[in-house]
Amino acid sequence: MRSREFHGTVISGWFTPEQGEWLRERVGSLRGTSIALVGIYQGLNLSYIAETCRENGVKIYAVDVWEKIGATLNGTERLPWLVLWRFRRDLKRARRRFGRWLREHGFSDHVVILHDRSTAVARSFSDASLDFVFLDADHGYEAVLQDLEAWYGKLKPGRLIAGDDWDSGKWPGVVRAVEEFAGTRGLRVQVEDKLWSLEKPQEDAPASS
Repeated sequence: MRSREFHGTVISGWFTPEQGEWLRERVGSLRGTSIALVGIYQGLNLSYIAETCRENGVKIYAVDVWEKIGATLNGTERLPWLVLWRFRRDLKRARRRFGRWLREHGFSDHVVILHDRSTAVARSFSDASLDFVFLDADHGYEAVLQDLEAWYGKLKPGRLIAGDDWDSGKWPGVVRAVEEFAGTRGLRVQVEDKLWSLEKPQEDAPASS
């Protein structure tokens, strides 16, 4: 786990400064639109783009299940009750810490917290309504594939859906799910600093009447 001091607040997570710069570059050209970050914890990933998005009028939907998490995670077997209880306690604290630093540093106006399962939240968005989607939630194969299937349709043509932890050794489920999803749609997987991305083709745009 890593930590970053942001406006005097220490935020912990698993995002590197290099990955934060990558994320900032991908959203920096957007103006007056909306993006979704799926998988927040304390908001380390979001902290790298919070100021840029506020300045450019970009609304961020921050999606995380936090303490509502189920008994399995990242493709593992069912977690023991005590381990799950402690994990949920930590996630609840992370959610509260995230909300607190958003309020304290004036980011609440353009960051919308959506506290539920990723796939359930995705259903609340209209198709082709988002300019960027970043997936960093459950890293199990089935969960990543479900997130891709749930969020890809919400992305505007010509835009990116991306995610973290492209590592076949540590997170084989991520690699397998993304490659499978991309392969069935003829998409090219771009990888940089363990961050993967897929560009939605312009031909996916709805036909005009």
